[in-house]
Amino acid sequence: MAASNYYPSLSDLISLEIIPEEFENLDNGIEGLLDKLFYKNYFSSRSSDGATINTKIDIISYNEIAYDLGATGFRLLINPGSIPMVPFELSIGASVVWPVLAFIPNAQGLSNLNFEKEGLIDMIFQIAGVNYRTLFEKCLPIAFPFSGDPINELVTNYN
Repeated sequence: MAASNYYPSLSDLISLEIIPEEFENLDNGIEGLLDKLFYKNYFSSRSSDGATINTKIDIISYNEIAYDLGATGFRLLINPGSIPMVPFELSIGASVVWPVLAFIPNAQGLSNLNFEKEGLIDMIFQIAGVNYRTLFEKCLPIAFPFSGDPINELVTNYN
């Protein structure tokens, strides 16, 4: 008799909260799929500077995984195994290298980054080690040549 192994469900590892809003109408289907898939040999590492992430996982299924191809009547079968209760295993590995993360202090991953216009400008300032005042003080004399302190002269001239 074969030894029985316990493998945790993918729903224990992946929270539905990380799924983008665009797929919120698929939550029930995704939750059902995550409950039927299991994993083993999960490994994830991040470099000390945070710029490189490596992940490996073995996905296990005891059921066939099928995707209906619309109204064609065809199905894409990922696990058409013929032996019952012999699990199908799919090894998945990924490596992500995003060098800009090495230059951002306290970056905890991509999910914490703000990709709005203001967020990207703040990130560039953070990488360059400057702030808005320094940039303003350096650019103001180029646009408006003054003899003394450019900020004081600008305030005096426009008041």
